[in-house]
Amino acid sequence: LVANGGNFILTSSDGIAWVRRTFPTPTTTVNAMTYGGGYYLVGQSAVSNQGMLETAVFYSTNLTNWSRQVVYAQQSNLNAPAVRQLLFEQGRFHILLSNGEVLRSNTSNPSNGYSFLADGLGAIN
Repeated sequence: LVANGGNFILTSSDGIAWVRRTFPTPTTTVNAMTYGGGYYLVGQSAVSNQGMLETAVFYSTNLTNWSRQVVYAQQSNLNAPAVRQLLFEQGRFHILLSNGEVLRSNTSNPSNGYSFLADGLGAIN
């Protein structure tokens, strides 16, 4: 897997031939990605969607069909954090946001929601 800083990733099974994978809208810059529990997880910067700023992850089991899970949302006149890092550990996904908050998936399935885990890390660029 290779993130390009745009709205797609590149995948390869042999390191020679690469396939471009795009995500359903709304999407923005890809910032982080990881694999765990049978899921590929890709984090993005906040994107405006129907009057809200949403921070979301995209997940897939096959790198072809992607679903979007909003992990942070607020009114569009405020700032929403971006995903800065993703980690799969102890059977759950962990999301480090640019505002210093850490979220943890409720299960190993990224569609089952996320809970607040920690904050106070300060802004992360």
